[in-house]
Amino acid sequence: GTPLRHASEARTESWRRIHLHLTEEPVRGEIFTAWLDHGVGPRDATYAYLIAPAADAAAARALGAAPGVRVLANTPALQAVAAPAAGLLGAAFYAPGELALGALGPLAVDAPCAVLLRVTPGGATAE
Repeated sequence: GTPLRHASEARTESWRRIHLHLTEEPVRGEIFTAWLDHGVGPRDATYAYLIAPAADAAAARALGAAPGVRVLANTPALQAVAAPAAGLLGAAFYAPGELALGALGPLAVDAPCAVLLRVTPGGATAE
């Protein structure tokens, strides 16, 4: 029920602002930002959204009806999604933790990281 807010704007920054070992040479590009205005100090509130940059209005409606993506975790410490038809699973761990993967067993990490797995009937491999 909350409207999705979005903006697209040209920005100039250096890659060094993202990663200390990269150049300070300015880079200019279009930056897309999406957010939900959820009020001041929401408690136990969550949301998830799917960004599909190439989707037209009809494709976006179809994705809304049957996204093909499952949210596996959406917490302050872990966000994870699976796209079974594509055989992909992605997780962003903001702290050491574990994600249960059913028959594959747990995915455990000892430090914050991002993980992308290709899932097949025989198991999973890191992408």
